[in-house]
Amino acid sequence: MLHLVNFPFSEAEAAKRILSRMAPKDVLLFIENGVCAVERGAPAACEIDSFAEVVEIYALLPDLKTRGIGAASLLQCVQIIDYPGFVTLAVENGPVQSWFR
Repeated sequence: MLHLVNFPFSEAEAAKRILSRMAPKDVLLFIENGVCAVERGAPAACEIDSFAEVVEIYALLPDLKTRGIGAASLLQCVQIIDYPGFVTLAVENGPVQSWFR
């Protein structure tokens, strides 16, 4: 399953609630303002990083660029993808669960 998150976790508990609903081999993609959650030092960075052994974690490149976030400031577990990569993730990991605010 592909999980989309479009908001930055403002606290570790919000991240834990969503992450606890993921199964091994699920894919987590941060889009829009959600890409802020995968910066080193973000409020829930430790929780997200701890799930890297269980799920694949991605961030959408155009959204990172829009927010001025470079690859060097991301958690090491995060893979960066573009729009075609987003489509591939959706096709290969459906259904899609959106966690939007």
